[in-house]
Amino acid sequence: MWPFHKTKKREYETLGEWSQEVGEMPETPEGQSKRMDEFIRVRNQIWERHIATLTPEERKALNKGTHASMSWKNEALAQPVASELHDHLAAKGLPVFSVHIGLYHGDRIVMSVRMQKGGLTPEVQRMTPTYYRGYEIKLSEAASTENMEPSDCHP
Repeated sequence: MWPFHKTKKREYETLGEWSQEVGEMPETPEGQSKRMDEFIRVRNQIWERHIATLTPEERKALNKGTHASMSWKNEALAQPVASELHDHLAAKGLPVFSVHIGLYHGDRIVMSVRMQKGGLTPEVQRMTPTYYRGYEIKLSEAASTENMEPSDCHP
């Protein structure tokens, strides 16, 4: 029927791109539930595309549950990836302050990327990938009281 036609779902490159398009969280519980459903759909869509870009070894490790991002005990294995991610983002011209290992609930490791003070713009959020080599990326901005020396930009 006409009022119930389905619209094509847009594909997003990053969660930052999606969040900027959808805007603020709705106030109603129904709206919030729909927003969370859409967030999960978009995140899963981005993850599936990300998996396709990984090496066969990285995909195999994710499938077996042995990827370094899947346990805190692999923190040492994640450190070189953090440095690589820092260099990757800096090469894209992003104002990276630091990239650190984040030990998150569920025994998982994420890459915590901090942009320089004032550098976490909508454009930077769109340009920063949601995932890198099987790791989720969490974005934040450096506090104004932190030392902004370039030598402090690596983990």
